[in-house]
Amino acid sequence: MSRWFFILALWLITPLTSTATPIHFASGTAQSQLLELYTSQGCSSCPPAESWLSQYLAKPYLWQQVIPINFHVDYWDSLGWPDPYASSVFTQRQRAYKALGNTRVVATPGFVVNGRGWHGWFYGKALPILKAKDVGILNLVIDDNEVNARFMPFFSNNDKLVLNIARVGFELTNVIHRGENAGKILKHDFVALSFQKLAFHQSKKFYALSATLSEPVMKTNKQGIVAWVTKDGNPTPIQSVGGFLN
Repeated sequence: MSRWFFILALWLITPLTSTATPIHFASGTAQSQLLELYTSQGCSSCPPAESWLSQYLAKPYLWQQVIPINFHVDYWDSLGWPDPYASSVFTQRQRAYKALGNTRVVATPGFVVNGRGWHGWFYGKALPILKAKDVGILNLVIDDNEVNARFMPFFSNNDKLVLNIARVGFELTNVIHRGENAGKILKHDFVALSFQKLAFHQSKKFYALSATLSEPVMKTNKQGIVAWVTKDGNPTPIQSVGGFLN
């Protein structure tokens, strides 16, 4: 029996001692669609895209079939308005997709669906519902600031896998004083407020990890979590999961 199997067994059978109730998130066996929006408060064409993304709060299949996340990039920050949610890490992620040939341009607003660029939003098209394939089950337990994760793939794999995990904020409102959106009040949902890449430990049948979550760039009244498995060095999601934390 491997050391990590023993740790996982203890995690599954040992009561957690936190005063808060641990929250459990689990994917199905079929691959969920990770819907990424790359955006900026400095971009005048981005607010309609963010409003469109917010519609998923009312969708009955939110967190099961479609898992949205809103990445604010930093390459607009020097053009009149520094975005408080922007990160160079998100810019690098968008550029990595282009370097792999998964997207054609690095621009805002930019949509990526399960690792491939999608331009249908610009033409008023609905999000494509991709034919889901069975890839494996991703489980998370969030206990205060601690995360325990397990991924059981349905395929043979010797690659190093990582867990990408982000706290996301909802009902965020900002008054914009400069730049292309000067004078507007912008509202945001699904905004990535933190981001981590955590290495899995592999056993014969599954991957597991335990880690401390990084703090968000700001506190919000309504918060969620989005997590997805990728190969190390490749941003394309294999399986994803998400949900509300409060």
